[in-house]
Amino acid sequence: MLERGMVNSPVVTGHRLHRSFVTRTHLWGFLVAFIVVALGDYLWASPRNDVFNWYISIMWSSSLPFVVVSLIGVWRFSRQGTIPRTPRIVTDQTIIFQIPTVARRGNLSALHRVIQSVALYAPRYFTHWYIDVIVDEGSPGISWLRESYDQWEQLRLIVIPNSYRTHNGTRYKARANHYAVDWRMQYHQNTTNTWIYHLDDDTAVIESTLQAIVHHVVNRGQYWMAQGILTFPLQLSHSWIARLADSVRPPDDMGRFYFFNEILRRPLVGAHGENLLLRADKEATIGWDFGPHVITEDAYFGCRFASKFPGHTAAFCAITAGASPDTLRGFIKQRQRWAEGLWRLSWDHSIAWRDKWVMAISTWMWTSSLLQNVFVVMGLAYVLGWDNTSPVWRSIAILWAFNLSFWMWYYWTGFRVNRQMSDIPSAYPRVLGIVNVMVFPILTTFEAIALMGGVVKGCRAPHGFVVIDKPY
Repeated sequence: MLERGMVNSPVVTGHRLHRSFVTRTHLWGFLVAFIVVALGDYLWASPRNDVFNWYISIMWSSSLPFVVVSLIGVWRFSRQGTIPRTPRIVTDQTIIFQIPTVARRGNLSALHRVIQSVALYAPRYFTHWYIDVIVDEGSPGISWLRESYDQWEQLRLIVIPNSYRTHNGTRYKARANHYAVDWRMQYHQNTTNTWIYHLDDDTAVIESTLQAIVHHVVNRGQYWMAQGILTFPLQLSHSWIARLADSVRPPDDMGRFYFFNEILRRPLVGAHGENLLLRADKEATIGWDFGPHVITEDAYFGCRFASKFPGHTAAFCAITAGASPDTLRGFIKQRQRWAEGLWRLSWDHSIAWRDKWVMAISTWMWTSSLLQNVFVVMGLAYVLGWDNTSPVWRSIAILWAFNLSFWMWYYWTGFRVNRQMSDIPSAYPRVLGIVNVMVFPILTTFEAIALMGGVVKGCRAPHGFVVIDKPY
């Protein structure tokens, strides 16, 4: 059964791959870029004490805390050891690969890729393992799932009855996750020797993913939540804007998320809904019943975990291959949903301020990026007749150079990671890496517009959960 319909999953050879993502050489590259840009900015600056100059001095310097935290995280990540090969098969722990899906036609190919990637690697490392596909009753892909996998006992198709209601009326993906918790409780599987590895229906694993899971379960089991690294192979999307824009996501995991999960041991910036490893009994303690209007359930879960289990979070070098949105419209919808959900979380009184203040500040900074977008600022200067875009003090130009060099390096590094995971000729995307650095202000403009739209939606009545087709 494993051979039938097997598709090729992006495979990365070598257990040291994560080590090559970020190295000291590339950190030196950031420093060189900073020196060059800082020198130019410092010589160019013509300070003026005006309202507009105060505005850009503040807005273009506001990302400094994010930059510092991310650089600390990346530096620590680059110094960690490699994951050793793990030839042993784990027999005393159960791993459940949980995949919630809408199972509609536009997602079935991607879902098949994810299931087959797990089926290829999981038997090499675990004796007791399952793939739990969580789907709503009446979903169009149920018949296809049953036809394809009904004879395979390792895959459990868990159908959520239409009548199922949580205590708080939770909907969407959080409802599916909570139903899975309730379903496992009936079979006494929310135990200390069961781990739930969350995947999206477009997020495949590679062999080093399983090696990282084994290493964590066997050697770092005192950390009940672990977050891995998301990558986005270029061949899994038709949209070059989405491909290039998602260059920012791998280094975000190696920087900001690594800082909070591995250094502070508290997921104060939330969690991803995929490449997330949780011990089953601890996940069941928190659950996913966050209310009917929650559309960023992963961020809610991270805040709740940080409050209930401080010191029990880690980052681990599990690498997954996800798909970027396939169209510009899908990209905008995705970012809008994130901004809307995080904006609502920032004002949600069910979560104490002490547990969400980092998340709230990060969200406000991220969603206000349109106010500091270079095209918006320069357009505003032109309309209002301001001919001086220098800071109020010359020394602030150095700070601007620091932030700008960081973002250039961030997009370059993320593109390099995604290229390493891609099944396409190497010479072609190397050129695109340079293009990516040159056009990232345009990419951030698309994202800033989408984020502002999400904030507007977050200030209105909730309207639903947006699902994006990812055909690969």
